[in-house]
Amino acid sequence: MDLRTCQKDSGEAERSQIVLQSRGLRERKKRLRLQRIITVSRNLFIRQRFRTLLFRIIAEEAALGLGRYICTLRAKEDLLVLVFARHLLPMTEFSL
Repeated sequence: MDLRTCQKDSGEAERSQIVLQSRGLRERKKRLRLQRIITVSRNLFIRQRFRTLLFRIIAEEAALGLGRYICTLRAKEDLLVLVFARHLLPMTEFSL
């Protein structure tokens, strides 16, 4: 193995590390976006009826584009399940 091969291998390792870091950052942003959607939705569910709440309103309150919001969640029912799982299940488990 010569010096050029070692340098090439280390360059590939650095590039793969950068790709892994960007994937990690992307996943972290995705998780933060979902947390923001859940928190905003919970607050809106408290103030407004579930049936009358629109995706557009949730997206605006969460400071997201409507397309980004719809890519994250496809239905309000999915969102309701997430809100329930995040906020209500821990309370019920604690009280048992």
